[in-house]
Amino acid sequence: MKRTLVSAVVFGLMSLPAFAEGLLVEQRAEVAVSVEMETGETVEELRPAELVRPGETVVFTVHFENQMAEAAENIVLEMPVPEEMVFVQGSADYEGVNTLYSVGDGVFHSWSDLIIEDETGSRSAGADDVRAIKWVFTDAVPANTVDEISFRAVLK
Repeated sequence: MKRTLVSAVVFGLMSLPAFAEGLLVEQRAEVAVSVEMETGETVEELRPAELVRPGETVVFTVHFENQMAEAAENIVLEMPVPEEMVFVQGSADYEGVNTLYSVGDGVFHSWSDLIIEDETGSRSAGADDVRAIKWVFTDAVPANTVDEISFRAVLK
């Protein structure tokens, strides 16, 4: 029998252990750093985001584990984009997951339907307007699965 899990909302850099009856959810923030190898090849390394400088890319990752003996359905994960960050368009898209975006009004839309309305009228939202990401899993997450989902943002 498959079990339905409630939505998980991840705020800040906190960990939510034993969440939703068997769904463990943790978040981390890491700085993407280019490192030159002895071979001369440059590779990206992720390091804890202790000190981030303007222009640096931070990878916000949600680590999740379905610790149940059965598949989990209806998983929804949501993570804010910090005000001082600019979302990197396309970095939150995953197969089997419907990625939605909010401009800070609490309403989520697909990228193509993301609109800003203000006193001057309406316009398509840009990456710098995104204030939250929501991932709606279209497929069940198998029992005893460990996985991660993330997005990137650049410090203004």
